Amino acid sequence: MKNKFTILLLFAGFGLIYSCTDLELEPTDSVFREPVESGEFPGVADVAASLTNAYNSIQSHLQTQESLYALQEATSDELLIPTRGTDWGDNGVWRTLHQHTWNSSHHFILNTWNNFNSSIFGATEIIETSSASPQQVAEAKFIRAFSMFWIIDLFGQVPFRGVNEGPDVNPTVLSRAEAFEFAMKDLEEALPNLPATGPGAETNRASKAAAHLLMAKLYLNKHVYLGNETAAPEDMNQVIAHVDAISEDGFALQSGFFEIFEPSVDVSDTEIIFRTNYGADTRMWSTLHYNQRTTDNTGGGWNGFTTLAEFYELFEGDADNNHPGANQEERRGFVPLGGEGNGENIGYGFLYGQQ
Repeated sequence: MKNKFTILLLFAGFGLIYSCTDLELEPTDSVFREPVESGEFPGVADVAASLTNAYNSIQSHLQTQESLYALQEATSDELLIPTRGTDWGDNGVWRTLHQHTWNSSHHFILNTWNNFNSSIFGATEIIETSSASPQQVAEAKFIRAFSMFWIIDLFGQVPFRGVNEGPDVNPTVLSRAEAFEFAMKDLEEALPNLPATGPGAETNRASKAAAHLLMAKLYLNKHVYLGNETAAPEDMNQVIAHVDAISEDGFALQSGFFEIFEPSVDVSDTEIIFRTNYGADTRMWSTLHYNQRTTDNTGGGWNGFTTLAEFYELFEGDADNNHPGANQEERRGFVPLGGEGNGENIGYGFLYGQQ
């Protein structure tokens, strides 16, 4: 009798489940978005806010030691992330990059791919919004070209999805050559409506100089993107022309390599053309132990990014002496002499020996 009663309860439960399938939701205090039919993209609601979000997204792609930075640096001889005790093992993600044994499931690769493709689509939404001003469209085209540049350079093909295409539609896949032409067209169309901005605080937004910089980089690598063995002279002339245009806006190489990375930005920072607003902590102090604090850095270090000895020795100067006045190449950095700064002064660049 007990078993029959249990079975009856189970059937009663199934009846309750089936009786709930016709439930309809009524909009009350929640946000409901009506589905947009194909061809009815309404545009972004607030162009200025969307453009700011697009810049912020670029910043988030660049400010971490993972993703793009890792793909650019940890894969080269410049940067090595050794395991120190229990630090930086991270299940081999850094070692895999340095040894060039990664595959498509590596999350730094996936994040970089997803991040910049997302920025391409977000910029496209701004471009396709009828209420956007000519300058806003130009800035969005720069952001789209900037994002596309990294996908072109790292992956060799670019998926492109229109604003009216949902996730059920396969994106168009642009070849490297097609994506090059697409990005270059964006920059050419953006250039007339971008502001002419010189060195200073406004370099955190797109400008004519930033567009010329990106066009110079694209032309410099055009032969690679198109699969040619050598660069065409006319493309190299384009590189020169765009760099000359940057110079005409007041930008130039500046003396003092490490001054380029100071947190404050003003008209004296003539080498900074396009920047994002974040500190240099994840770069400048990543070689230090987390208990090492200095006057410039009270938050400590990261316990241990380093470089290969062979790369360090490529710089000019005695590899065994990195003190000021030892005729070192400036970019190698320096190690202060003992006692300087009451023990609080740690040098910039590559640190050699006891700090």
